[in-house]
Amino acid sequence: MSGANILLWLAGAQGGGNTSSVCYTSGTGTITAPAGATSVTIKMWGAGGAGGARIAGFSGGGGGGAYAVKTMAVTGGVTQFTWTVPAQTAATALNTNGQNGGNATITGGASVTAGGGKGGQASGAGGAGGTFTGGDAGSENGQAGGSIVGGNAGGVSQGGGTGGIESSEPGNPPGGGGAGGADDFGSIGARGEICFYWTY
Repeated sequence: MSGANILLWLAGAQGGGNTSSVCYTSGTGTITAPAGATSVTIKMWGAGGAGGARIAGFSGGGGGGAYAVKTMAVTGGVTQFTWTVPAQTAATALNTNGQNGGNATITGGASVTAGGGKGGQASGAGGAGGTFTGGDAGSENGQAGGSIVGGNAGGVSQGGGTGGIESSEPGNPPGGGGAGGADDFGSIGARGEICFYWTY
């Protein structure tokens, strides 16, 4: 689990419909279904795009990262996933477009991508929202950024963020687009996230 940041681990007794969960906010690694697990729901967000930057005038906000959800049967101790969670995007130098957000990906036991949002434009146009592939119903593409304002990540009710409305405000994690610069630098887009919810 190189580079992993484990936010939460709530283990229930196996059997009888108990659950446990773990979330990652950076890096790449592998995870194997815990012994006794019978199914998993995976929720994931791509990173938000950074806001554009402009010396004179308003630049565009970054697009929000996509949200993907996947529920499937697993075999405890056997089913394995390789995951990648994108880091936050960098701030934007003056008179340049914002950096695109990275993709959150799952391979192995399933193939799912929550795409990162596109960077805002120095011209003032917002970046496009990220798109998902391989997700179930309930997955959602990220929202596009606007003039200065960063786009929401997909799946807002599951914790997606909103980009800032001033050049000093980054996108809210996970997946919010960074604010575009108003005669200033653009802001960073928020990191992605992947969470595994096991059922026994």
